[in-house]
Amino acid sequence: MQIKPPLLRLLAVASLLLFVIPSSPAASGPQTPADPFGTPRALDAASSGASDVVLVGQLGGASVAVDVAGTLVYAGVGPRLAILDVSKPSSPRLLGQTAPMPRVLEAVTVDGGLAYVAAGDAGLRVVDVSDPAAPVEIGFLDTAGYAWDVAVAGSHAYIADGAGGLRVVNMLDPAHPAEQGAYEDPAMEGMGVAVAGGYAYLADAGDGLRAVNVTDPAAPVEDGLLTLTGGAMDVTLADSYAYATTREPSLRVISLADPAHPTAAGSWEPPEYEPAYLRGVALSGTTAYVADEDLGLRIISVANPAAPVQVGQLATPGEAQRVAASGGYAFVADGSRGLRVVSVSTPAQPSTAGAYETLGMANAVAVSGTHAYVTAETTGLWVIDVADPSYPTVAGVRATPGDAFDLEVSGDIAYLVEYDYSGGMDGLRLFDVSDAAHPTETGFAPSPSEAHGLDIAAGYAYVSVGSAGLWVVDVSDPANPEGAATAATAAHAWDVTVAGDTAYLADDAAGLAVVNVADPAHPGTPAYHDTPGSARAVAVHGDYAYLADHLSGLQIVYIYDLSQPTEGWLDTTGAALDVAVDWPLAYIAGTDAGLRVADVLDPALPAEAGYYSTPGRAQDVALDGVYVYVADGWGGLLILRYAPLCPEPLAEVTISGPTAGAAGLSYQFQAEVAPLGATRPITYTWLPGPDYGQGARDVTYTWPVTGTFPLTVTADHCGGAVTGTLTITIEEPFENYLPVVMRNH
Repeated sequence: MQIKPPLLRLLAVASLLLFVIPSSPAASGPQTPADPFGTPRALDAASSGASDVVLVGQLGGASVAVDVAGTLVYAGVGPRLAILDVSKPSSPRLLGQTAPMPRVLEAVTVDGGLAYVAAGDAGLRVVDVSDPAAPVEIGFLDTAGYAWDVAVAGSHAYIADGAGGLRVVNMLDPAHPAEQGAYEDPAMEGMGVAVAGGYAYLADAGDGLRAVNVTDPAAPVEDGLLTLTGGAMDVTLADSYAYATTREPSLRVISLADPAHPTAAGSWEPPEYEPAYLRGVALSGTTAYVADEDLGLRIISVANPAAPVQVGQLATPGEAQRVAASGGYAFVADGSRGLRVVSVSTPAQPSTAGAYETLGMANAVAVSGTHAYVTAETTGLWVIDVADPSYPTVAGVRATPGDAFDLEVSGDIAYLVEYDYSGGMDGLRLFDVSDAAHPTETGFAPSPSEAHGLDIAAGYAYVSVGSAGLWVVDVSDPANPEGAATAATAAHAWDVTVAGDTAYLADDAAGLAVVNVADPAHPGTPAYHDTPGSARAVAVHGDYAYLADHLSGLQIVYIYDLSQPTEGWLDTTGAALDVAVDWPLAYIAGTDAGLRVADVLDPALPAEAGYYSTPGRAQDVALDGVYVYVADGWGGLLILRYAPLCPEPLAEVTISGPTAGAAGLSYQFQAEVAPLGATRPITYTWLPGPDYGQGARDVTYTWPVTGTFPLTVTADHCGGAVTGTLTITIEEPFENYLPVVMRNH
């Protein structure tokens, strides 16, 4: 889980810093145009939420948003909008896609040559889709809440904005959408919206369906409310009816005979024995198509509005979120499994006609050479060519029987841990990845409990196996991995890393567990250092362990005396799930807080050095010495680079310390930089190498012989390097002549 490359100097290059800074946090305006397949670029700071970290490349992500117009389907793929040609339903073909937007796309509505995208807390995004091969974002509006859905009528867009209620946006200038009015209520959670006849019907997850009069866009007002048990998740309209999904779960048919006062007309509920979580709903003729996250697609006849009845269903492999229907087909945005094209010409017998699927759910990532290796839960192992990190491409995929989680790569072997929810065996799988296009399974070892994390060292795999602690597997023969030993830990082992003869485990409520593995077949008894949170991941560098401690952020522990208090800690804003170290920086996957970068030059006082607010939920992080790879859940795979701004560049560095001394004695020297407020972190390289302190500001030297010796220190940071020198003259040790004088008398 943790890759520890040598420290490389990362110079700040102005060409990398492509931020477009808006005039105010709640901004609207044009976006930088992108090529047809979305060359990644740094997003505007207000939208993406980034500091000293830039986006280099992105691949994949979950499908939540979907709309259809003729033979074109507009589908969200993580943070991108993709346009697919479905004239041949069995083989959807990608025509073009946007550059990554700041968040996973929640909904899309196409009107004319524009696509209106609800992008969560990135608000409304406007995309020119007049050329399907080259869609480009032309404008955005940061809304007050979380944009779940969007509808368009005339020159206005209507946004279901979560706690922000209903937002009415003037679209006369699509490049500069402007909010014209809003309807808010403290208890409201706007999830879906549809518009007709001067009314916006808002699906409110708290109360039900609200009829909001928008005849005056500047002053929308609620005229009626139909309370629905469980609240409403989505809504669509046809003729004089509204069709709403609820969390109860149910599909409600609602009469709009009086548009201001919606009334119940009919309802359908799934059988009690069937789990169901109903999300989006679409209508075609007298048939409603409902996306059920737990099951897939449900087909419900509403020919009799008073008595809707399910006439068909089709299980999908992912998590159905939204659905669009046209021409005898339903197009299901199936979460981590992409777009499913379903033939519904015979509603009682729906069948999968085709699919468009890419990397949908990035759980963990490892990097080796020009490839990144990603686990994608239900779809197994993905091998990604990152020779050009700006254009990551899928090289190969290998499905696994269970859900794939953490992985490591050593040589030509990828080691992957999986959990089989279907009742099969959890364990460790080995794959030969010498042919990236065709990963081949070489061996499997069943684990004693659920497997979470692993590390590889000297022919052994060390696996954290939850309640069973540490599991050691002999992998010297990749065709026959064999469990060699286990060592129980006090809590729940989430992650493990090995340094020398020692395994370090993130052991949930027990904190850091340290196990001697000098004899892998007989691991020692764990010693512990308790942390304030729930330790989820661990990396080791030098004298310290760095723990992703969930809600307690980054914890730094001195590993040679576990009885000492925690050396230092840093609040990472979100729940810390993983950590990787390229000293003096630590990179933390902080779930909803994205990637956080910490300066750990002083372990007692770690400080935030940068961050990138990722589109999904940052789960895992890997390093290759230059780039940062983030497994971002439904946001797909992100390739980032730490490229700090340098408001205070270094001007000079000098060395303070003695200029004369005696052989055999130790002397201390200190590097002093100017200006004192120069941007951190700063690393120090001393020549010749000191006895102690290389890389730090303070060092110790001893010279065993006499002579004149030059010292050189290079101070390096975001703005480049400066060098200072000092010369010391070493003489013979001073002798005490007093005893000789006394003898002469």
